[in-house]
Amino acid sequence: MSFFDRKTAIIKLLKTHAGKEFTASKIAT
Repeated sequence: MSFFDRKTAIIKLLKTHAGKEFTASKIAT
């Protein structure tokens, strides 16, 4: 796995996590 592929995977993971956090905060408020 190249550095670029790893970086892309991390970005995807962060975006998915951020989406979950956003949804959770929308439900909470």
